[in-house]
Amino acid sequence: MKTAILTVTSRQATGTSAAIRDRHNGLVPAVIYGRGRDNANVTVALDELKKFLHTSHEGALVELVLDGAKRTIRAMIKEISRDSLSGEYLHLDFMTIAAGEKLEINVPIRLEGEAPGVKEGGVLNVVHHEIALLCDVDSIPDEIVLDISEAHMGFVFRAGDIALPAGTSLGQHLHADDAIYTVRAPRIEVPKEEEVVEEVVAEEPEIVGKPKEGEEEKEE
Repeated sequence: MKTAILTVTSRQATGTSAAIRDRHNGLVPAVIYGRGRDNANVTVALDELKKFLHTSHEGALVELVLDGAKRTIRAMIKEISRDSLSGEYLHLDFMTIAAGEKLEINVPIRLEGEAPGVKEGGVLNVVHHEIALLCDVDSIPDEIVLDISEAHMGFVFRAGDIALPAGTSLGQHLHADDAIYTVRAPRIEVPKEEEVVEEVVAEEPEIVGKPKEGEEEKEE
């Protein structure tokens, strides 16, 4: 997987007031943490972050340039916090990665070709648009490409069918028999028969002793 480079700057002041001031000045507060190192509070220029996120995302790898140092810090974007209403970037978490370390990471899936089952009248149902893989740091693929040109009607492609790159394996919560995509016959909904409800007109009960219309009561 290609790693982008992002410049970060150390920040001395921390806390809510400092974070608000940083964001007002076009900076996004962030923290770098990981095994074997102390946490480092930093900021990222908002303009640079927006450009960076056009091609990267949460869970992606990044090479951090801290305070202009020549040696970069390899890390993963662990979390991106945004305001739920305004969408403003509030905070970023970077987790450092050591050489030889294995990571579980979501890798996008790209389907290539045309499924003959669709021409046969079927429907292509993509169950997973990305797949969780356990990878060596230097063996993370940019994407998994699957050829669907042999997918006829009734075809089911499972996670265990993927030819995984060297240094990768299925993630802990993904099973070999989990479906990645299928080609199924379209569901045809049979309309329910309309129930015919017969309108029952209730007759007014005859009151015993009440004279019928046109008749007068006989006096005793």
